[in-house]
Amino acid sequence: MKMKCPYCNSDIPEGSKKCSNCTAPQEEKKNNYNYVETKNTINKKKKKHIIKSIIIFIFFVVAIVSLFISVSSILEDNKKLNNETNNNQEEQDNNEDLSLADRYVGSESLGYILIPGNWIKLNEYGSYAYGDKDGLNIVSLMSSKTTNGDISSESSKYKKTFEEKEYANIALYLMKINDYSAIQLSGYDQNNQASIYAWFINTGDNPVKIIMMTLKDDVNNYMFIPDSYKLEK
Repeated sequence: MKMKCPYCNSDIPEGSKKCSNCTAPQEEKKNNYNYVETKNTINKKKKKHIIKSIIIFIFFVVAIVSLFISVSSILEDNKKLNNETNNNQEEQDNNEDLSLADRYVGSESLGYILIPGNWIKLNEYGSYAYGDKDGLNIVSLMSSKTTNGDISSESSKYKKTFEEKEYANIALYLMKINDYSAIQLSGYDQNNQASIYAWFINTGDNPVKIIMMTLKDDVNNYMFIPDSYKLEK
């Protein structure tokens, strides 16, 4: 079997140690040939490894960018959803406030008062206590513990309590509420920055009916409450 000289490409008889054309030893040429072939193989493997690493890197970068875009999109969608939810809730609350008409509360024994439609029952302030959601404005309907029906005596007791609590601008005012004789007691709680009002009403049947109000908002917005008092609903 003839071989080719890797240097001059001449035919070399099998078993010959030298090329008959260029006289180069075949063993040496064979080693050189194998070295070149091995080096080429290594270079090819390095190229494949580099190409593979580049492909993996590109894939990794693409995956990171895609993940970032997806997370950003999800966060943006959640933000929009939260904004829509908040807007819908706010609109719903506003609609509820507008749809709730003022209503009468009370009982046959105490009488009735008109309160804002969006006020709620506040049991911690009494059996017939109502106010806004934040507890800034509160009204209570009650009666005196005594049965003599004397609004002057009853208002004097409360006035003394106002003085003990060091309310400012304490004042008594004789008035009429729906043809009932009444006394208005007012003061200002400086510690809580709230206006305190009490109305003592003589309805002709004992005991004295009392309306108490604690107001942190403009008092003029709620003066319709005592004016609305009546015995029958």
